[in-house]
Amino acid sequence: DIPPYDTPETAARSLESAVNCAAAGDVICVASSPEPYAVSASGLEKRGVSYEGSADRSVKLEISGAKAITLASESDRTVTFSGFTVVNGGGAACALDVDSSASSDVLAVSNCLFTGIANAVQFNTPSDNEVLIADCEFVNVTNTFSSSGGIVLVAQPTSLRMVRTSFRDCSFSFSTEVRVPEGSALAPVVIGATGSAVTAVDCSFRGITVTGAYLSSTVISAERPVRNVISTFDRCSFLDCSGRHGFCRLASDVTQDYGNTLTLRNCLLESMRSAVPTTPGSATAQFFFFANGLTLENCTLVDCRAAGNVVLPGSNIGSVNLRNTIIKDMLNVEGTAAIPLCVAAYRPAASAIEKTLVSTAKPADEQTPATWYPDGNGNYTDAERGVVGKLVFKATEPNPLALAHESFGRGLGDASIWGPADVDLVGNLRLSKKGTVDLGCYEYLKLKLGLIISVH
Repeated sequence: DIPPYDTPETAARSLESAVNCAAAGDVICVASSPEPYAVSASGLEKRGVSYEGSADRSVKLEISGAKAITLASESDRTVTFSGFTVVNGGGAACALDVDSSASSDVLAVSNCLFTGIANAVQFNTPSDNEVLIADCEFVNVTNTFSSSGGIVLVAQPTSLRMVRTSFRDCSFSFSTEVRVPEGSALAPVVIGATGSAVTAVDCSFRGITVTGAYLSSTVISAERPVRNVISTFDRCSFLDCSGRHGFCRLASDVTQDYGNTLTLRNCLLESMRSAVPTTPGSATAQFFFFANGLTLENCTLVDCRAAGNVVLPGSNIGSVNLRNTIIKDMLNVEGTAAIPLCVAAYRPAASAIEKTLVSTAKPADEQTPATWYPDGNGNYTDAERGVVGKLVFKATEPNPLALAHESFGRGLGDASIWGPADVDLVGNLRLSKKGTVDLGCYEYLKLKLGLIISVH
């Protein structure tokens, strides 16, 4: 165990030895081992050092400290952490603490599996740094919190981008089922800093459960009173999640504009639930989305539930923009009645709901009109193009919620928001050869015929 550990034959016998010897710009290459590498409770930290495991994630790190590995950048360097399976060795609160005091840096976490760890990745970076999470999985994370908590915790202004990353079968709960104090939040992605920007592309959130949380949401939440958060999800799926709120809370008060915006493009939200609370001091969700500005473009929302309404803007000067979107079976918590898009008391002044289909009958207190509601026979009518039809999904794998060939909504979307290279949830081109766009997160893919050979 003698430095400089620069060949496989002279490799360090422990991560601590390698880190102590490394200098900024070095990459610590960790070989596969039958036993996991134990990371001491005191953690590992060396500014400007990257960590590389294996492409198959066979290198396992077992962590137990409050802050296991600090991924710290140095000016004008890209620092990476890639190719690991990170497991909880007992009491682990944070697997990666991404910290930087330098500017114009890139910190990348890629091809990793995190399991059983609260606050698996915590970001403490200035806003002029870029943080990337790519091709990672967060699986079977189960934790109980007394304040804020999540898998990805944005603690400082951060430009965070997640690509091809999944969150699956994770559950969170506060230690007591009461209304948590201001400055708390609970969700897979928690934003605790004003001015943060979070972007997710081609990501999935499945089986997320949040209980006992007054200010939490199932996917993304901002601590109070965080402001000017910009969140964008493109080609993401949200399936079988449940919690205090149906999907998102990014605003703190219905009467103030905190400048927090949420944009969903080409996204699928299916079987999202808001649980009926049974403990005094808790409250039923009053909305599915809560943000100062909400934009849905070519999204599909199916079989989702909340107690109050679909959208509750964070102030009456907020905005709700829905376009090319399908909203089917948005019901109350009990699943017995449709819920309105927006309630009259908080109807935003700046709203644009266009080319949007709502499958249930128009509720009496609906204040924000959608483009299409069904008639008594379940038919939708586009008077502009003279099209009448029913909403029909393919109901076959791999994309059962794609529109069937005969469905209303094919080619009726607003094509002006998409370019020739834009794609839908599964990578099909948005614009058809005729320049039309379908409603919802999937574009109808007409099979191309090749050579036809007849045999007599």
